[in-house]
Amino acid sequence: MKTIREVSELWKQDKRMFVKSSTIAVYTLHLENHLLPKFGNKKTLQEQEVQDFVLECLRKGLSQKSVKDMLIVLKMVVRFGAKHGWLQYQDWSIKYPTEQKGKELEVLTISNQKKLMLHLPEYRNAHR
Repeated sequence: MKTIREVSELWKQDKRMFVKSSTIAVYTLHLENHLLPKFGNKKTLQEQEVQDFVLECLRKGLSQKSVKDMLIVLKMVVRFGAKHGWLQYQDWSIKYPTEQKGKELEVLTISNQKKLMLHLPEYRNAHR
């Protein structure tokens, strides 16, 4: 058995042949900044550990998209390790809290939009 850190290095070497260097850079950032500090020394991952990681990241202010992107990388690494017999892989069913509604965006009425459009050329000419 290998650690997730060891497998991630082998996985990156393998991936380099198939993806752009910018993609490897993104994968590396996810691994080094978030995944390896949390899971690098582990040889197995339980669903609850991954779920706790997701909730922790969201509490720290990371977006759901960022967290999902990180989990895609983690899953690719673990599957790669399992394929080679270095890690055990169990599929995870991760739940995400419903996103909180953002602040409502005020929209101009049609009449206010028309007024604004009429005054924009004056404003632009006055500030040249």
